[in-house]
Amino acid sequence: MERSGTRLGEDVPGDEAAGDRGIPFTNDPARDEPFAYCFAGPAVAFCPGQPGERATCPEKIIAVGTPGDIPDDRAGAAVFQDNLTVNFPAVPGQCVVDDVNLQLTIQHDVLQDLDVHLEHLDLRSEMFTDICGFAVDLDVVLDDDAAAAIQSNCPPNDGGRYTTEDGGGLNAFEGLDAKGVWKLIIDDDFQSGVGIGKVTRWQLELRTKAR
Repeated sequence: MERSGTRLGEDVPGDEAAGDRGIPFTNDPARDEPFAYCFAGPAVAFCPGQPGERATCPEKIIAVGTPGDIPDDRAGAAVFQDNLTVNFPAVPGQCVVDDVNLQLTIQHDVLQDLDVHLEHLDLRSEMFTDICGFAVDLDVVLDDDAAAAIQSNCPPNDGGRYTTEDGGGLNAFEGLDAKGVWKLIIDDDFQSGVGIGKVTRWQLELRTKAR
């Protein structure tokens, strides 16, 4: 039956119920929030009354950031910051973080100068700050499921897996929407003219699950 003239929530006599045909009974987001995201990307529609199911959340995502210099300029408020966007076919809020790890390689003359944070949505979480004294360079995978903390092996430049400094910096993101902008922020907090460095590689390893 032709639907082009049907008003919002109106059924057609002699036909199936409007809800069975996918006609929304409300446009109030507080009542029918999923309808706001019907037909999102290539995902199968899951409007009220429609058959089908939500798109599958990706099991693993590798997102690679951009290298760059770390300014030795705390007084000028300059920091290293790189943003990467995680995106995949799914409705916003449908797929949440199940686990996240951070691979990080830094060339730097004085590791204790560095404060490293990861930010996503409204959460900024500390990875580590002021560790390892005058040790040089860093090459690790930060993984809060690892056996040892990053500050337990100085300098941490063996490519091994270590937890964040307090053991929960990455776990803090679990349960948040996986999609969106992730920011790596590194502050060289001692302007000495000696501690000079750069990020040579960073990437996120994300695992997601359905909310």
